Order: sequence, then structure tokens, then C-alpha cells
Amino acid sequence: MSRPVLSDATAFSWDSGLAPAVAEVAVEIAPGVDVVLDAADTSTLLSWRVLRDSNVQAFADAVAEQDVVQIIETTRAGSEIECDALHLVAAWTRRARTSAIARWEPSPIDEGALMLDEAGARYRTGDHDGAAHLVAAASPALEILTEDCENGETCSSATSELALLAASARDVTIGEDWGYAIAALSGRVDTIAAIGAFDDELLMRWLEDLVEAEAFDLVGSDLAGGESTARSEVEWAFVDPNLVPPRILEWRGARVPELRAELDTAVRPPRVVLTVRLAYGVDPQCAEASRLIGFAADRSGKLLATTPLVPNGTTLTGAFSSMEAEFETATFGVFDCTGDPRDLRLGQLAPALIDADRNMIEAWSLGRSATAALHTVGTAADEETTDAAQSVADGFTVDALDAADRAVAALERVRTSVGVESTPLLELVTARIDAIRAFVERIESRTPEPAGAQPLLAELVRAPQFDDSDLDVRR
Repeated sequence: MSRPVLSDATAFSWDSGLAPAVAEVAVEIAPGVDVVLDAADTSTLLSWRVLRDSNVQAFADAVAEQDVVQIIETTRAGSEIECDALHLVAAWTRRARTSAIARWEPSPIDEGALMLDEAGARYRTGDHDGAAHLVAAASPALEILTEDCENGETCSSATSELALLAASARDVTIGEDWGYAIAALSGRVDTIAAIGAFDDELLMRWLEDLVEAEAFDLVGSDLAGGESTARSEVEWAFVDPNLVPPRILEWRGARVPELRAELDTAVRPPRVVLTVRLAYGVDPQCAEASRLIGFAADRSGKLLATTPLVPNGTTLTGAFSSMEAEFETATFGVFDCTGDPRDLRLGQLAPALIDADRNMIEAWSLGRSATAALHTVGTAADEETTDAAQSVADGFTVDALDAADRAVAALERVRTSVGVESTPLLELVTARIDAIRAFVERIESRTPEPAGAQPLLAELVRAPQFDDSDLDVRR
């Protein structure tokens, strides 16, 4: 879509006028050069902004189109010009994908593998210092993953990806005193990858783990168990994924609420106790968990109360005084105190907007899982394994399309709400629905991923596993 390039005293900018199907991902190409993409498509720019004194050539090198410098210079000279959507080259598409998964993936993943993914992406896009710092932080993960490869615990696609990332890590740390250790790990992975013999049974186990990780318990509002409490004394709320750090709170699917609000009438004045479970493996004392604030708001969107959420074993809890009448009509939520409180979505339309976001994040995650399942199957796999991978991928695809349908239904509720007809929100919601339908069309037509958007290492290895003994230690 051709749109005008705008300029002011400080910068040149372009906006597609399109909405993201899933969520926006911001990427800095160079100081003063920023682009925004959709997590669902980390190659096509939704918008870009280039400061007048920034490195225009760095921007030109990051995109596939050849006339970027000319476009900027024409605008700099005061002439009006239009520009079609620009697309990142493979290396920058890869880097944007790591940013998308780091910010928006809701389920537990191997964070060490993700750091290696980002290190490799930064190395390939010229940020060698940033890559070296990440390799230093992720070196224990690199050693563990190398041992997993040697013990036959990774599939061939994960081993091949790890070999590429280990080679990048080796190259970026050659001048470091500790670079020899990275080089040795890289050599070990190269040896394993060169063998190229992988067990179909291992792949079947990986597929089973992948299905189990995505098979959320879609249960009712009393999902926490224990004694059933009267509806007037317990409410459940869906956490807005835009307001909390990723993978801090337990995610059991877009349709399962995380936040429990209970009215305690045994004290005077009555109080509301908020409870939310941390994701497995999250340190209750970590910085991200310590920044979370619980809140209550009335139907108009006015904040009624806030409370810090503090660790209590594997959960975070907070409390504040509340009248019973307020509790029965209030909505509840969680936000990161380092964010802008003006970003809180409150009022009558907020639940549907949050519902749409949660379902699209789930649709995106399931779609990526489908791709990862197919990506693991090599030409040497037997027919049973190939069929199993295809079956897993087909199941994820059906679930992804269902989640996208739920997102559209939620947005349709907003679009048909009283008072929305003549507001700017109507245009935004309509654009989002169009974007989701385009997302669905790409899935249904099996549109190939753009270069650089193949699954990350973090998507091809098992997420860390935790058992009851881990939870006992954390308590």
C-alpha cells in the first residue's frame, strides 16, 4: 500500500495505516532509526521513523528494497513522495522474530536458548558488542544444550540451529579471554551436527512434549480448586498481556483467567484479596515479579484501589479494603509499575479488547508451534514420524484458527457497541479485524515464512521442566 512519507524538523516517517494482527514489535535498526512490525509477520514494516541526523544507510542496508536512500533524500529536499511497504532482509527479520518471541510468547520457553537466538541475530546484523554480552550471559545454557546434543536429547533441526548459533558465538568472542571455552563448545556441536543421525523415537517424544505444553486446561472459573465460593464473593479476571512482563504469570490459555479476587467479609471493613500464580520456574523475588501491582476499577473505568503484589510461595498476593457493593461491580487486573498507568484499558469495552489480544497471542503461538513441528522432520524420518508431525501441526493449525475466530468475534462486539460508531476506535478495530483475517488467510493457504523467520532454537528445544520438588524449594 502506497502511503506518503512525512517529514518534520526532526525526522522522516511513514505509516502503513494497517493494524497488527497479533501485536506490535519495535526494533531499533540504528540510533535514531526505528521500525515497527507485527509479531505475526516480522519482515513487513508497519511503520518506520528515521531521525534527520541518523544513519540512513543503515536503514537502507536493513531493508530489501533498493531505493530507500533516494526516498529519504527526496523528502529531505522538500518534495512529496509516496512509499510502498518496506521489508526487512533475512538477518533483520530474524532479529525482529527474536524480539517478538521475547516480548509476546506467553508460555515457558528455554530463556537461555532465546538469549543465544538473540545473540546470533545481533551478530548477523552487526551488533557484535551486544552479541558478545548475550553470549557471556548465555554461556551456561550453551554448555547445557551442547551436552543435551551429545546425549541425544535434541532433534536434528535443533542441533543444526545450535551449531549455527555456537559458530556465531565463537566468532564474536574470539578476542575475549574466555572465548576458547565457547570455541570448544562450538566444535563439539559441529561434530554432532556432522553425524546427522537422529532417532525417530526422540522426535516423537519432542512432538509429545510440544503437544503437552500447548494443551491448556480450559476449565471453568473455579479452576484453582478448593471449596466452591459463592459468586458474589469470588471473581476471576483475565490479565492484559500488554501490561505485564512475558512469562512471569502462569498462562493456561487465552480463555483461562489468571487473577483471583476474593471478598473477605470476616474483617471490618471488608477487604479484597487478589491472588495470581507465578509461572513455573519464576523466582518470586525476581525484579519482574516484584514490580506487579493489582488494581480494581469500576465500570466507568475509574480506579478504585491499587495494591503491591507480594510473593507468597508460588503466588503473588495483595489486598485492599472494599465495600461489598463495589466488589460486585468492580473489574480487577494487574500491571507493571514501571509502565504508564494511562495504558490501562478500563471501562465497558476493555474486556473485549483484552479478549481479542489474548486470543491472537494464542493463535500466533499455536501457529508457530505448527511450523516448529513440521520443521523438526528431516528427509530421513520414517513415515510414522512424518505423519505424526503433520498430525500435530494440523491440530495446532485448527486451534490457531479457532483462536483467531474468537478474536474477531470479540472485536465485532466492540465494533457494534453503542457509541463506537463515530469514534476513532471504530477505524482501529476495523483495521485490526482486517489484519486478523489476512493472518487467517496466510495460515489457511500455507503461505511460506519469509527468509529469516524459520523457528528459533528456543522453539525447537524443550522448555525447562519443573516438578513438585522444585516448587517445594521455592516455598
